[in-house]
Amino acid sequence: MDCNSKRLDRYVWLEDNIKHRKDYYTRDKCLELAKKYSSMAVFRKKQHGAYNSAKENNWLDDYTWLERQFKWTEKTLIEEAKKYKTRSEFAKEKPGAYECAVKHSLLDKCTWFNESKKPNGYWTYERCREESKKLKYRGDYRTESHGSYKVTIKNGWIDDFTWLQKQKPNTRRVWTEEKCREEALKYKSSSEFRKGNKSAYKASIRYKWLKDYKWLKQETGQLELFEDF
Repeated sequence: MDCNSKRLDRYVWLEDNIKHRKDYYTRDKCLELAKKYSSMAVFRKKQHGAYNSAKENNWLDDYTWLERQFKWTEKTLIEEAKKYKTRSEFAKEKPGAYECAVKHSLLDKCTWFNESKKPNGYWTYERCREESKKLKYRGDYRTESHGSYKVTIKNGWIDDFTWLQKQKPNTRRVWTEEKCREEALKYKSSSEFRKGNKSAYKASIRYKWLKDYKWLKQETGQLELFEDF
């Protein structure tokens, strides 16, 4: 082994030992490392030491740009659903929670929803057929007329309703540099931009365009905080 290799190994050993010191992950150091990531899960995976230090010192709430993953339980789903009067309102306002509730068959427990209940046997093939014709997509059929949809699926009629498309077309906008800049011009500060158009803001962070928007007023240290999503 040559001298350079020995020197390199020593540096690596020293760095590893320094990282294990409690005073290595200071508030500034954790902040510097956290700004490299877009989600809390990735930060935790890639920078376990920094994440643990930030968690122990209650700094994680400062990293507002890191997306949190929320795991729904039956209790939290029911609590969320109680905020809405109808299934369709629940689906519109909280689609992720609604889909989870459908997947785990929890909607029947939401007895406060105001949809008019049909008597047993009401949803015949013909009635389901006519009901489904009011809609274009299967997802909307499930949301807008859950009772009819449930009977349709149970009886295997869904494939007969050929006018129902399986999926809505992907309407996600592709944020190019030009489009992000055009969108950013609508705002006076980066915080307004973030609140006004989250997806364009995220794209600007991810591709490091935000620092070019000189007209956006930055909160103290904000440009650095949101540097890399």
